[in-house]
Amino acid sequence: MVRSRRAWPGAGDLVMIIKRWRLVAVGVLFLALLSSLTIRLWYVQVAAAEVNEERALANRLREVQTEAPRGRILDANGVVLAESRASRTLLVDRRVLTLSEEEALVQNLSVLLDEPQEMLRARFQAAASGSRFVVAIDVAGDVASEVLEYSEEFPGVEVRLSPVRSYIEAESVSHVLGYLGKPSFEDLESLSYLQPNDDFGRAGIEQRYDLLLRGQPGREIYQEDSAGRLAQLIAEEPPVGGWDAVLTIDAELQHVVEDALLRAIRNASGPEADPSGKAAGIVMDATDGSVLAMVSLPTFDPTDFVGGIDVETFRSLSDEGALFNHAISGLYPPASTFKVVPYVVAAENLIWPEGVYSPDTIIDLPPRLTFGSELGAGSQQVFNDWTDDHGETNLHSAIEKSADAYFWLLALEIWRNRSVVDPNIVQNMAEDLGFGADTGIDLPAEAGGIVPDEQWITRNRQYVGGDLMNISIGQGDLVATPLQVTNSFAALVNGGKVFRPRVVDRFVDQNGAVKFENNPDVVRELEVSQSTLSMLTRDLKLVTSGERGTARTVFQDSPIRDIVGGKSGTAEIPPVSDPATTAWFVGIAPIDDPKYVVTVMVDRGGSGSGTAAPAVRTILETLMGAG
Repeated sequence: MVRSRRAWPGAGDLVMIIKRWRLVAVGVLFLALLSSLTIRLWYVQVAAAEVNEERALANRLREVQTEAPRGRILDANGVVLAESRASRTLLVDRRVLTLSEEEALVQNLSVLLDEPQEMLRARFQAAASGSRFVVAIDVAGDVASEVLEYSEEFPGVEVRLSPVRSYIEAESVSHVLGYLGKPSFEDLESLSYLQPNDDFGRAGIEQRYDLLLRGQPGREIYQEDSAGRLAQLIAEEPPVGGWDAVLTIDAELQHVVEDALLRAIRNASGPEADPSGKAAGIVMDATDGSVLAMVSLPTFDPTDFVGGIDVETFRSLSDEGALFNHAISGLYPPASTFKVVPYVVAAENLIWPEGVYSPDTIIDLPPRLTFGSELGAGSQQVFNDWTDDHGETNLHSAIEKSADAYFWLLALEIWRNRSVVDPNIVQNMAEDLGFGADTGIDLPAEAGGIVPDEQWITRNRQYVGGDLMNISIGQGDLVATPLQVTNSFAALVNGGKVFRPRVVDRFVDQNGAVKFENNPDVVRELEVSQSTLSMLTRDLKLVTSGERGTARTVFQDSPIRDIVGGKSGTAEIPPVSDPATTAWFVGIAPIDDPKYVVTVMVDRGGSGSGTAAPAVRTILETLMGAG
């Protein structure tokens, strides 16, 4: 059987087959496009809508930084000097306000808070644009209720509890604590952690340790309404409070020092007394550089700065010098308190006035010295001692009686032998003791003072012998802070250790765990023999108990008379036509084993022994338990 062959399609059949396949292909493509369109439509309506909703929600979320409570500041005995407390505050959100709304809000707040519009307008202008800032603190409950009830009259205003700084009886310690304010543009540039409306330390401990005190701010995430106002809290991260600062300062002793200074100003003695109201008192532990008390007059109340200070109050404080820390920033001729420096130079280098061969050699001091060209000044110079009855004097009694002429003659001998003796030998010793440079105390705005050596003086004029003679009695161009004077005496009576003074002892967290210790720090040790330092300490005792001691009458009936020493100083104030003098006294106790160094300076206070010494006596008697 023969199988039939399959017939190949003809040309017509082939055309029909191709057409059918084309139709199938078009149908498949149409179905594919339809499916793609359906899937895309579903994505837009369902999946993408969810994504867009999430994006829209994200666009309506706003992060707000919440301020951390600042750490407390405690005195050495745990007395609270500064803390943070919760305060009902009004915050303004400038992001949601137009200019016209902002002006209307200022007017409404002025009526509500009973504050001048100018003051409120200044707060708005001081705040960064588009920011939230505190416009009022400690608002009454009825004020807060009115803001909430009539919110349309107070757009962008929130009522909330915020941490606010509180100071407790802090006026006597105001210059140590400092105060808070808003950061300047320079602060924002240099301190990246600051925000424009943050509270920031502007002076004292608050400034020096701002980063440790301020803590870690928190965050709140809010959903905004259609007007951009905060509507619903979505999430939050609470702030972490700052560390507590424990000071070396004794708050009770601060009050003693303040009272003694005020009494010294009231009772300023001597024909040269014309008190300016400015004074400083410092108590230092000579064994480790701890500052136990530091008072500067006039004082101020740091509470005035909480929530912002008005222009008139700030100007008044500035004009009277209340914001200036005279203890670390005031520069004054140290006068006869400086005589301990050439004393040490003489004893260590065996440099004596002409005809003197030891600290025990007695010479008869004239009441005045007259020099011609010998001093290099080109004309006659006359040096008048403060009294004309010093008579027979050696190095010991020169300190006891504060004899200018003895130290002038000593300086003259250095000048005469300047080819073999360093003409800056007195200035070099002063710098070793810390004069002419910051002491490094942990407070801002410390002044370095001036020790006028030959290089410094010859910038403007010739260096002559009279310059060295003036420097040797703490006058001329020499200026120092009360802290530098205190620290120098501490080094001289503690065996030669120059400490970096400190007012903060440590920082602790909320659980009392120590997070930072500000340990005693020896900056340098003097290259001075212990025999010289011991001799000086004995001679300082003569000032308060010797027959010719400048402070003998002040301490003669004191219960601590036999355990105290010191040095007085009465500084002439340029120009010469001004008869007023600055009163100084530095006291040490117990003198046989020095622990406390107390310095009192009264600007334009007259006599050092008559005005400053009684204040030092009061403070030392308190320290020694005899007050």
